[in-house]
Order: sequence, then structure tokens, then C-alpha cells
Amino acid sequence: MADARAAWAWLVPLLRAHLAFEEQALLPRYESLGEFPPNASPRVFRRDHRLILEAIDAVELDGDRVALCDALAKLEGVLEHHDLREAEHFKPRLDAAFDDLGEDLARWAETRASLGSCPTRAHEREELAPPPFWGDALAEARHALAWGDVGTAEARLAGLDTDGHPKARRHATTALRCLQHGSPLEAWDKLKLLAILAAHPPRST
Repeated sequence: MADARAAWAWLVPLLRAHLAFEEQALLPRYESLGEFPPNASPRVFRRDHRLILEAIDAVELDGDRVALCDALAKLEGVLEHHDLREAEHFKPRLDAAFDDLGEDLARWAETRASLGSCPTRAHEREELAPPPFWGDALAEARHALAWGDVGTAEARLAGLDTDGHPKARRHATTALRCLQHGSPLEAWDKLKLLAILAAHPPRST
């Protein structure tokens, strides 16, 4: 239970910061575009944020275990629906409409870095040697994209050595395709997945 408490104490500020970033930096841009599908209006995204916050507040680690499982399942469901809505409508429209999202991503990257990594996985990162493609190129690609340097991000992604790592190859290929088609927010999501793989590579068997 100690690991669960540590992970929850890290996750809650991260979720709150992410929602605040969307509310302050991205939703006003999205709202300015107009003509929204009924299930993807700014009002719907703000409702999602409210439901996520309510679901977070409903989690009581010291409460009944069945109630805790139900609360976590509800939070997972709300997050999943919100992520799908963002992937289908929110991010593609922002990517298509704005070419200066790098500054917003840079601010979020700084906030995200200040919150650190999940403490319960730190020992695994220390024990595991990263595969060859998890090196400076990935960090440079993320930094370049955060500052709007798409060309450098593309070059670093194209140079990643993903041989023998099909999941990483898939994420890198998709991120590169997103950049080439002018979708930096979607590319950022794939780079984030690559960074997670880098921090927690599979154990050799």
C-alpha cells in the first residue's frame, strides 16, 4: 500500500496540472475555432475536466477496498473517454489551425518535468540499462519539438535505432508521420510514449 500511496501522491498533482494546462493554454485556442461536433464542444471538454476532478476527489485510499476499486475504475473510464475525444477532435483541429503550439508544449514540458517521475518506478530505471535507441536523440527530438523546431525533431526521430523494438518503432514511425503532416500535438503524444518506454524498458528474459 505504501507504493500505491506514493504513486497516487505523484499522479494527482500531475493530472491537476495537465487539466489546468488544457484549460489555460489550449481550450481558449480550440474555442476560437467554432463549429464543434456535439460531443466535442469546449463545454464538453470542460465537463470532462470537472468529472475527472470529481473522480479524483472520490478516491479514498484508506476507505473500503471495494469502494476504492470502484472509484479508480470510474476515474479510468472518465480519463479514457476524455483521451479518445481529444485524439479524435481536439488535437487534430489544434494541429491543423495553429503553427505556434511549440511554445505551449515547452511550458507544459517544464511543468511536467518539475513534477518528477513516479517514485515507485525509480528503482527499476536505476537497474535497467536502456536499449541503444533510448539515448540523446530522443531527448533532442522532444526538446526540439517543444521549441517548435520541427525539422530537428524529424531528423532526430528518423535517426532513432529501433531495431528489435517493434513497439518503439511503431511510436517513432507514427510520431514522424504526424510531424510530416503538420500534427505536432499528436507527435508529442507519441514521443511521450517513447519516453515512457525509455524509462521503463522491458526486462530481458
